[in-house]
Amino acid sequence: MTNGRVTPGPIKGQLSARALNRAQEAAEIVLGQRDNGTAGGPSVGPVPYTPILAKNNTTGAVRRWGVLSVAGVVFTPSGATGNATQQFQDQPVLSGGLPTGGSAFVVAVEPIAAGKIGRVAVAGVVQAKINVVSAGDTFATAKDGDLTQLTSSSSGEATILWKESGTGTGKWALVRFGAAGAAGIRLGKVSGTWTKGATASVTQWKGDGSQAVTGTSGPLTFTAINRAQTVTGPTGGYWVGCESIDGTWHLEWAECV
Repeated sequence: MTNGRVTPGPIKGQLSARALNRAQEAAEIVLGQRDNGTAGGPSVGPVPYTPILAKNNTTGAVRRWGVLSVAGVVFTPSGATGNATQQFQDQPVLSGGLPTGGSAFVVAVEPIAAGKIGRVAVAGVVQAKINVVSAGDTFATAKDGDLTQLTSSSSGEATILWKESGTGTGKWALVRFGAAGAAGIRLGKVSGTWTKGATASVTQWKGDGSQAVTGTSGPLTFTAINRAQTVTGPTGGYWVGCESIDGTWHLEWAECV
């Protein structure tokens, strides 16, 4: 017997080797030791997301398909050797915090109690609950202080592939995020002079011309870099369009004022 497997061939008076091996494979799937299954529920074939471990550093429990922000790593490498460096190389673990609108997030693929470590998705296609603000929204972003759901928007870090009809909280959805997730163009406003090569905080607006707001933090903002030319406008603000390239927002156009 090797790795829990039985050498092929009949076993007199007992189950066949094939039957025992099938039972072992089923046990591995249930225990989450195989890529094509998780302890949180069955799945068929490879999972459609990129999994990694994360520690729930909030005071609340995170349910399966709940949300955590990316607050760093648990084991910070220092130098070429050392326990933390070795752990980081062998199995990096993200530090998960309370979600903040517009920030990077992960989706739990199994329940994670406060202070515990569990599996999360950092990219790909996942199920999620969404607070649907407008039925026409096709993107989603993290919702301030909410471990249970994302919030819909006219732009954001995740693309909504499908969602329940109607508006309101707790709507089931299928979203794609991360490296292969949402990019698109964000509409926003900046004020004053935006120098070439500098970053700026852009106040985000929706495609219908209304201001994007998230939770209790007020207007939704994001950081973008200007690699084109210095632009300037009134202190009251002027329109800009920004596009995400490899995870960084870049100024694409600015209103002529």
